[in-house]
Amino acid sequence: MLFPFLLSLVLPLPVQAQTSLVERMRAQRLRVQLSAHLDAHGLRAPAWGPVDVPSAESFNPQRLFWWLPSNRAPRVELAPLAVRPAPDTTAPPPPVLEAVAWRKVAPSEQEGFLERFREVLWTNEGMRFTALDTTATPELRARLNDRFGAPTRTAVARGVRGFEGSLDVQFEYWFVVNDSIPFVALDVDGPFGKGLVLAGDLEDAAVLGQLKRGLTETLMARPARMAYVDYYRHRERGQWVRTGYDGERFFVVEIDRPRWAGRRSESGRWYLFR
Repeated sequence: MLFPFLLSLVLPLPVQAQTSLVERMRAQRLRVQLSAHLDAHGLRAPAWGPVDVPSAESFNPQRLFWWLPSNRAPRVELAPLAVRPAPDTTAPPPPVLEAVAWRKVAPSEQEGFLERFREVLWTNEGMRFTALDTTATPELRARLNDRFGAPTRTAVARGVRGFEGSLDVQFEYWFVVNDSIPFVALDVDGPFGKGLVLAGDLEDAAVLGQLKRGLTETLMARPARMAYVDYYRHRERGQWVRTGYDGERFFVVEIDRPRWAGRRSESGRWYLFR
């Protein structure tokens, strides 16, 4: 029953106006992790075509939906796993960008960033599994703070700065690479997750893998941390926490909902994705 569970991680998620970016990028990251898991076992997942309801003679849904009447059980046809061809042993292609200059977007620059990149189609195409994906998110947050300073936006933005932050997101780092390439890094599941949600413009897909490798090398080679304090609302439980690093240890403390957390803007002008 493990494989149906894994399949559920890679199926498309419903589009919702404000959480769409986070959900899509989280789903993409799960696809990368699943692909790496299959790679390790010499397997590959077949391409997903449209689901045809109600055909699929080769699949018996009663095994999974035994409690449903036969005329209501979903009909799904899944191609079997295939053995992956032998890996390509040729040298990887050279980097697309000869030099990479990271510029973090300051909180005061958000409006300009959104005006310039509002129509970006965010994707993680071309990004492979790296050490970043197995490192605890709080550790990465402390290293990002040391390398780039405070995030572009945190949950506090909703109340302190008077504009909407992304729902259920602890922190967001926005970058403009080489003065023209938008790139964002968000937490996966607040202080409880591993890795980062990374995304760039679909038009820049050819360089996104290089950018993720570069960011991984930067954060892994420089383990220095800087103290920080963030707030996070757990998506499933609705519980608010204060979390951070005090220079010696990481902490997560449950708190009541902050007073500023109830303030909601009526416009989507501050949304990173809509």
